[in-house]
Amino acid sequence: MLPKHPNDSMEPDEIIALLATLDVFRGLEQSLLTRVAQVLEPMSFTSGSYLFDRHDVAHTVFIIVSGNVRRVASSANCSSVLSEHSRGDILDLAVLGGQMTRSSAALAISEVQLYQLSRSAFKQLQAQYPTQFSALIRRLTQTIEIIHLKAALQESALFSDLSEDILDHLSHEMELKVVPSGMQLIKKGDPSDYIYFVVSGRFLAVDEIDGQEIPLRDVDRGEVLGEIGVILETSRAVHVRAVRDSTVGRLSKTVFETLFNNHPVAVHKATTKMIVDHLISPSRPLGATIPRTIAILPISTGVPISEIARMLGIALSSRGATLTVDSQLITSMGGLNDQSLAPSDEASRGSIVNALNDLERSHEHLILVSDTGDTPWTQRCIRQADAILLLADTSADTSVTPLEQQIKKIKTDGRIKPHLLLLQKAETSVARNTAAWLAHRDCVMHHHLRHGKKDDIQRLARFLTGEAIGLVLGAGGGRGLAHIGVFRAMKELNIPIDYIGGTSVGAFIACQIALGWSPDKILEQSKRITSSFADLPTLPIVSLFSGRKACRVTEQAFGDILIEDLSTKYFAVSCNISHAGMKIHNRGPMVEAVLASNAAPGIYPPYPHQDGLLVDGAALNSLPVDVMAQANPGGIVLAVNVNPKNDARDPIEYDGALSGWSVLFSRLNPFRKSINVPNMVEVLMRVSNIGGTLEQRKNQAVYTDLYLEPPLTDFSVVDYKKIEQLANIGYDYAKPLLEKWKQEKEKEKGN
Repeated sequence: MLPKHPNDSMEPDEIIALLATLDVFRGLEQSLLTRVAQVLEPMSFTSGSYLFDRHDVAHTVFIIVSGNVRRVASSANCSSVLSEHSRGDILDLAVLGGQMTRSSAALAISEVQLYQLSRSAFKQLQAQYPTQFSALIRRLTQTIEIIHLKAALQESALFSDLSEDILDHLSHEMELKVVPSGMQLIKKGDPSDYIYFVVSGRFLAVDEIDGQEIPLRDVDRGEVLGEIGVILETSRAVHVRAVRDSTVGRLSKTVFETLFNNHPVAVHKATTKMIVDHLISPSRPLGATIPRTIAILPISTGVPISEIARMLGIALSSRGATLTVDSQLITSMGGLNDQSLAPSDEASRGSIVNALNDLERSHEHLILVSDTGDTPWTQRCIRQADAILLLADTSADTSVTPLEQQIKKIKTDGRIKPHLLLLQKAETSVARNTAAWLAHRDCVMHHHLRHGKKDDIQRLARFLTGEAIGLVLGAGGGRGLAHIGVFRAMKELNIPIDYIGGTSVGAFIACQIALGWSPDKILEQSKRITSSFADLPTLPIVSLFSGRKACRVTEQAFGDILIEDLSTKYFAVSCNISHAGMKIHNRGPMVEAVLASNAAPGIYPPYPHQDGLLVDGAALNSLPVDVMAQANPGGIVLAVNVNPKNDARDPIEYDGALSGWSVLFSRLNPFRKSINVPNMVEVLMRVSNIGGTLEQRKNQAVYTDLYLEPPLTDFSVVDYKKIEQLANIGYDYAKPLLEKWKQEKEKEKGN
C-alpha cells in the first residue's frame, strides 16, 4: 500500500454541508454536524494506490470528497470488481457499527481526496449526545444490517449468481434476526411463512416422532432454511433450533413471491438450484461441521490462556485466515458494549453481534479468549462458540467450577460439549490423574498439552478441524507384526497419528505406538512379549494354555498405565461373551485392554472383567474402522488389514475325517509325505480372526480413506518368530502407497 499524504482541508462550512447530504447524518442539528466535522481527518491517495486491503484491521470509515474509488476483492485479485464509488460515498460504513476487518480492498483509480472518521471518535460523540444520536444510531444499525446481509448473500453459493439489483432488493427486504443459543427457529408442522438465510452461527435440524427427538443434520453459515416449504407451499417438515448464538436473514413468503414475479428467470434459476442441491448433495453428517468460532475458557488459575490461544491460532492459520479475539481487542477496536451490559439499548445489543459476525465472515476461524471470571465477555464467548475448550492445570483442584456450570446454563440443549485441555509439564511422557478430571465432566474429548510442545497443539487443531488421522490395525495373529513396518513408513513420511486403535494383535501393536515408542523399540518389545505366547499347555478344560506367562510379561511391559493418560488417543476392541456384544476399551488399564483383546477363544482363557468375560475382539470386529469413525467424527481413517481373505497355505490333502495320530506319524516318518494341515492353535486363531469379516469389508468401503492390505498369504497366523521379515514386508508394501496418499492430500489442501 502506498503512503498517504495530508490533504488541504476544506472550509468548515463546506465540510458541514457535505455531511448534511449524507444519509447517515440526516436529521442532526447544525451544532452536532459541527462536532462531527471537528473529529474528521483529511487524507489523500494517489491514483493506483490502495486505501486498504482485504483483512486489514478496520478503525475508520472514509468519506470521499473528490476522485473515484473501486472496491475489489483484494489487492491480489483486483480484477474482481465489486463496486464503484465517488464524491459523497462512505467506504465501510459498517466499521461504525462494529466491523473490525476489511472485507475487500479499496483501490484509488484517480487522485482521491477524502476525510476519515474513526470508530472511537464516533463512539465518544455517541456517548456525549445519546439522545441526539439515537435516531442516527437506529438508522445506522439498519444500514449496517443491510450491508452485512448483502455481503453474506454475495459470498453464498446459492445467491452469488444473482444480479446486483436483485441482491440489493433481497438485502433491503430481509430482516436480520439474532437467534440465541437453544432457541427454536422453525417448528415442525407450522406454516412455511419465511425463508431463512444463515448469516453466522449453526443450527440443528431435528425430527420428532412419537415425542422422541431425532437429530438429523447440522446447518452451517451460508446455508438456507425453510425454502422448500415456501416454494412447495407445505408446512414445516422438521424442527430447527440454534446450537449457538446465530444470526439469520429472514425473507417473508410475500416478498419472495413479489421477487419471483419481478425477476422470474433469475429467481427460478436460484430456486431450481436449491431443490437440485437438496436432491443430489449429501447432507452434512451430524457432528461433522467444522467449528469456525472456538472459545477458550480457563478453569484453573494462572494457566497461560493467551499463549495457548496464540499457538492454536498459528496451527489453525494453515487452514485459513484465523484471528484471536479477547476483551482487550474488542475495547481497542472502539469500546463495543456486549449486549448483556445494556439489554435495553438496541445499538449496544447489536454492536458486538455485528462485530463478531463480520469477523466470522472474513475469517475461517475465530479464537475467542474469555476473561478469567464470569464476565459479560466470557458469557459472550460461550454463547458465540461452535466449540468450547476448557483449559486446566493438572496440578489444580479437579472439582467442577462455576464457569463450567455457567456453560450448562447457556448451552442448555447440550449439543456443544466442551473439549478438556490438560496442561502437562514439558517432560511428561504419560500423564497422571486424568480419570479424576474426567469423572465429573461430560466432554466430547480430552487433550494432553505438554508445555511448549507444538506437536500437541497441532494435534488439537487437527481434531477441531476434522483432519485428525486415525489408524486402525486389524487382527491376524503373527501376521500382525507387519503393522510395525507400516508404522515405520508413516514415521519416515511424517504422517502423524492422532488416534490409534485395533483388535487382537492390532491392539497390542497400537498400544505401543500410543505410548510414543519408536519402531525399533516396538520391534524389540514385541519379540520379547510374543515369545510368551508359546506358554506351557494346561489341562484343556477352558483353554489350551493358562495365559499366566503372557499376562506376566504384558504387565511388566505396560505396568499401571491408563489409556486416558496417553497423549495419543487409543482404543482396543474385545468381545463380551457374557452379554454377546463388543467391548470398546478407551479408558482404564492398558494391560486389561491388550490382554482382553488378545484372549483368543480356546487358546487362552476369557479375560475376567466387571462387565463379563472378554475374549479376542476379532470374534466380532477384526478391523474396527467403524469404531474409529465414531470416536474421531469427521476425521481421516487409515486401516491396515493383515488378515487376507484367501490363504495360499491351505492345500486340501485329506477327506472329511482326520486322525491326529496319522498327522503326527506322517511328520515323524521321513519316508512318508507329511500331511499339510494347520495345527489346533492355528485353526482356533484363524476362526477367531474370521469373526466380523463380512461386516469389516463393508465398513472398509464406507469408513476408510486409505485401506492397506500387505501381501501376507504365505505366512501363518502363528509366525511370530518371523517378526523382522513381516515388519519389512509391511514397510515395503505401505511406504509407496502412503507417500502417494500424502501427496494427494497435500494437493487437495493446496487447491
